[in-house]
Parts: sequence; structure tokens; C-alpha cells
Amino acid sequence: MPAAQGKKIGQFELSLFMDLSQFEELERRVNALIDQQRKLRVENDELRSKVSDLEDQITLKAQENSQLTAQRDELLSNQRDLQKEELIRCKVTDLLQKLEGL
Repeated sequence: MPAAQGKKIGQFELSLFMDLSQFEELERRVNALIDQQRKLRVENDELRSKVSDLEDQITLKAQENSQLTAQRDELLSNQRDLQKEELIRCKVTDLLQKLEGL
């Protein structure tokens, strides 16, 4: 085999080896991307579940808030108005004094 032909075969083998190593690198990168995509999908599912749970909690808290607001409003409407009571007391006292004066 002439030296030139041996050199061509060696270059072809080197070129083939480089092509294979490039494919192996590409395969490694694709596999890494697939793994990363799987991890992100799992993380996304976990986050979606957490968001759903938090939305449920918000709904419950809003309902609790509405109930507490209604209770507060009822208590405020039933609460004694000290200023009104004092005014009524003064008027009753005035009326009683006028009646005593008769």
C-alpha cells in the first residue's frame, strides 16, 4: 500500500472518529436536555399543585373573612352607643325635673 493511500485511510479514519465523537457529544447534550426537561416538568407539576392549594386557601380565607365581617357588623349594630345613652339620660332627667316642678 503506497504511503499516500495509507495517509488517506488514516485521515478518513480520523475524520470518521471525529464525526463519531461529535455525534456522541450531540447525543450527550440531547440526553442532558431531555433530563432537564423531565426535571422541569416535575417541578412545574409541583408548582401547579402548590398554586392550586394556595388558591384553595385564598378561597377559604375569603369566606372566613366574609363571615367575620358579617359578625363584626352585627356586633357593631348591637353595640351600645354611650353618647346616645348619655343624651337620653339627660333628657329623662330633665323631664323628671319638669314633672317634679308641676
